[in-house]
Amino acid sequence: MMVKDIKKRTWVWCSIFMAFVLLALLTLDYSSLSTFSLTMGQEVIRGLSKPDWSFFYDGSGEDLFSLLLLTLAIACLGTLIAAVLAIPITLISAANLWQSAPWVAKIGKMICNVLRAFPELVYAIIFVKVVGPGPFAGVMAIGVHQIGMLGKLF
Repeated sequence: MMVKDIKKRTWVWCSIFMAFVLLALLTLDYSSLSTFSLTMGQEVIRGLSKPDWSFFYDGSGEDLFSLLLLTLAIACLGTLIAAVLAIPITLISAANLWQSAPWVAKIGKMICNVLRAFPELVYAIIFVKVVGPGPFAGVMAIGVHQIGMLGKLF
């Protein structure tokens, strides 16, 4: 009896979803599709078959390869800083080290929770405002967030 109810409910929800999809397709404005032509499709195919690799590396420091290395460096440096700074917070958070003063471990755990509560993007916005845009703000954002993560992990 229960299986029939579940199947019926599934069909009802699928029907409602399909009705919304159909309604969305019927209310779309397709008039702008007339501006596309066969030559535009040919240009896309030509661009896919003979890509322009000059943007990948041109030695200017603003190419794809340089920015990829910069991103990896930001991530590694932020994680390294976090790993070093998470060790003292981990020791503060360890309840077995603070049996005579359990409130110290609670404060350490609270610090880890507060640092983990906000995503890296929020920290990035804060650090861009404080130190300006650039790689240092990204390193600091990743580092501060990862301190809480690694403090919980260790």
